[in-house]
Amino acid sequence: MSKERFEHAIMTARLSKNSKVWFPRWLGRYAAFVKCGGDSPVPVDQERAIRFLRMLRDRGVPAWQRLQAVEALECYQAIVRCDHSSPLKAVRLKLTTLAQRERNSGVAAASDQDVGRRLSVAQKGSSAVSEGPRIQFKDGN
Repeated sequence: MSKERFEHAIMTARLSKNSKVWFPRWLGRYAAFVKCGGDSPVPVDQERAIRFLRMLRDRGVPAWQRLQAVEALECYQAIVRCDHSSPLKAVRLKLTTLAQRERNSGVAAASDQDVGRRLSVAQKGSSAVSEGPRIQFKDGN
Protein backbone atom coordinates (compact mmCIF):
# COMPACT_ATOMS: atom_id res chain seq x y z
CA MET A 1 0.00 0.00 0.00
CA SER A 2 3.09 2.20 -0.06
CA LYS A 3 2.70 2.86 3.67
CA GLU A 4 6.42 2.20 4.11
CA ARG A 5 7.24 4.77 1.45
CA PHE A 6 4.97 7.26 3.22
CA GLU A 7 6.56 6.59 6.62
CA HIS A 8 10.03 7.10 5.16
CA ALA A 9 9.04 10.28 3.28
CA ILE A 10 7.46 12.03 6.25
CA MET A 11 10.63 11.61 8.29
CA THR A 12 12.29 14.20 6.03
CA ALA A 13 9.22 16.45 5.82
CA ARG A 14 8.79 19.47 8.05
CA LEU A 15 5.99 18.06 10.11
CA SER A 16 5.45 18.10 13.83
CA LYS A 17 6.74 15.18 15.85
CA ASN A 18 3.12 14.30 16.62
CA SER A 19 2.20 14.25 12.92
CA LYS A 20 5.14 12.00 12.13
CA VAL A 21 3.81 9.54 14.70
CA TRP A 22 0.09 9.74 13.95
CA PHE A 23 -0.06 10.23 10.17
CA PRO A 24 1.16 6.68 9.41
CA ARG A 25 -1.28 5.30 11.97
CA TRP A 26 -4.20 7.13 10.40
CA LEU A 27 -3.16 6.02 6.92
CA GLY A 28 -2.96 2.42 8.15
CA ARG A 29 -6.46 2.63 9.64
CA TYR A 30 -7.86 4.19 6.50
CA ALA A 31 -6.15 1.59 4.29
CA ALA A 32 -7.68 -1.20 6.40
CA PHE A 33 -11.08 0.53 6.20
CA VAL A 34 -10.97 0.65 2.39
CA LYS A 35 -9.55 -2.89 2.35
CA CYS A 36 -6.29 -1.93 0.69
CA GLY A 37 -3.27 -4.00 1.58
CA GLY A 38 0.11 -5.03 0.32
CA ASP A 39 1.99 -2.64 -1.92
CA SER A 40 -1.10 -1.25 -3.62
CA PRO A 41 -1.57 2.51 -3.61
CA VAL A 42 -4.22 3.58 -1.12
CA PRO A 43 -7.24 5.05 -2.94
CA VAL A 44 -8.12 8.45 -1.49
CA ASP A 45 -11.30 10.15 -2.58
CA GLN A 46 -13.96 12.21 -0.88
CA GLU A 47 -16.61 9.47 -0.76
CA ARG A 48 -14.38 6.87 0.94
CA ALA A 49 -12.85 9.45 3.26
CA ILE A 50 -16.27 10.65 4.42
CA ARG A 51 -17.40 7.07 5.12
CA PHE A 52 -14.21 6.54 7.16
CA LEU A 53 -14.69 9.80 9.05
CA ARG A 54 -18.33 9.00 9.82
CA MET A 55 -17.27 5.64 11.22
CA LEU A 56 -14.76 7.44 13.45
CA ARG A 57 -17.39 9.99 14.49
CA ASP A 58 -19.86 7.24 15.34
CA ARG A 59 -17.21 5.70 17.60
CA GLY A 60 -16.80 8.97 19.49
CA VAL A 61 -13.56 10.20 17.91
CA PRO A 62 -13.48 14.01 18.35
CA ALA A 63 -13.34 16.37 15.37
CA TRP A 64 -9.71 17.38 15.96
CA GLN A 65 -8.61 13.77 15.60
CA ARG A 66 -10.72 13.27 12.50
CA LEU A 67 -9.12 16.43 11.13
CA GLN A 68 -5.72 14.91 11.81
CA ALA A 69 -6.80 11.80 9.87
CA VAL A 70 -7.79 13.95 6.88
CA GLU A 71 -4.49 15.81 7.04
CA ALA A 72 -2.70 12.45 7.02
CA LEU A 73 -4.60 11.39 3.90
CA GLU A 74 -3.81 14.68 2.19
CA CYS A 75 -0.17 14.32 3.16
CA TYR A 76 -0.13 10.81 1.68
CA GLN A 77 -1.74 12.09 -1.53
CA ALA A 78 0.86 14.84 -1.87
CA ILE A 79 3.98 12.90 -0.93
CA VAL A 80 3.41 9.37 -2.22
CA ARG A 81 0.87 9.84 -4.99
CA CYS A 82 2.24 13.27 -6.06
CA ASP A 83 -1.37 14.44 -6.26
CA HIS A 84 -1.96 18.01 -5.11
CA SER A 85 -5.57 18.20 -6.31
CA SER A 86 -6.94 18.45 -2.74
CA PRO A 87 -10.00 16.20 -3.14
CA LEU A 88 -10.57 16.48 0.62
CA LYS A 89 -10.38 20.27 0.90
CA ALA A 90 -14.08 20.77 1.68
CA VAL A 91 -13.96 17.94 4.22
CA ARG A 92 -10.90 19.47 5.92
CA LEU A 93 -12.53 22.89 6.08
CA LYS A 94 -15.68 21.46 7.68
CA LEU A 95 -13.70 19.46 10.24
CA THR A 96 -11.62 22.54 11.04
CA THR A 97 -14.85 24.38 11.88
CA LEU A 98 -16.17 21.46 13.93
CA ALA A 99 -12.90 21.10 15.83
CA GLN A 100 -12.89 24.81 16.67
CA ARG A 101 -16.50 24.61 17.78
CA GLU A 102 -15.72 21.63 20.03
CA ARG A 103 -12.71 23.43 21.49
CA ASN A 104 -14.73 26.61 22.12
CA SER A 105 -17.59 24.70 23.73
CA GLY A 106 -15.25 23.40 26.42
CA VAL A 107 -14.94 19.85 25.17
CA ALA A 108 -11.78 18.61 26.84
CA ALA A 109 -8.92 17.68 24.56
CA ALA A 110 -8.10 14.00 24.68
CA SER A 111 -4.78 12.90 26.07
CA ASP A 112 -2.34 10.93 23.91
CA GLN A 113 -3.40 7.82 25.81
CA ASP A 114 -7.04 8.51 24.97
CA VAL A 115 -6.12 9.10 21.32
CA GLY A 116 -4.45 5.68 21.21
CA ARG A 117 -7.43 4.04 22.90
CA ARG A 118 -9.88 5.61 20.46
CA LEU A 119 -7.77 4.60 17.48
CA SER A 120 -7.64 1.04 18.82
CA VAL A 121 -11.42 1.03 19.16
CA ALA A 122 -11.76 2.31 15.59
CA GLN A 123 -9.37 -0.40 14.37
CA LYS A 124 -11.48 -3.14 15.92
CA GLY A 125 -14.62 -1.96 14.15
CA SER A 126 -13.40 -1.49 10.77
CA SER A 127 -16.53 13.32 8.77
CA ALA A 128 -13.31 17.77 6.88
CA VAL A 129 -10.07 19.97 5.37
CA SER A 130 -6.72 23.57 4.64
CA GLU A 131 -5.27 24.45 1.28
CA GLY A 132 -3.48 21.11 1.33
CA PRO A 133 -1.05 19.43 3.63
CA ARG A 134 1.34 21.80 5.34
CA ILE A 135 4.51 20.00 4.33
CA GLN A 136 7.99 21.24 3.59
CA PHE A 137 10.95 18.98 3.01
CA LYS A 138 14.23 19.64 4.76
CA ASP A 139 16.02 19.96 1.44
CA GLY A 140 13.63 22.76 0.44
CA ASN A 141 11.59 20.79 -2.13
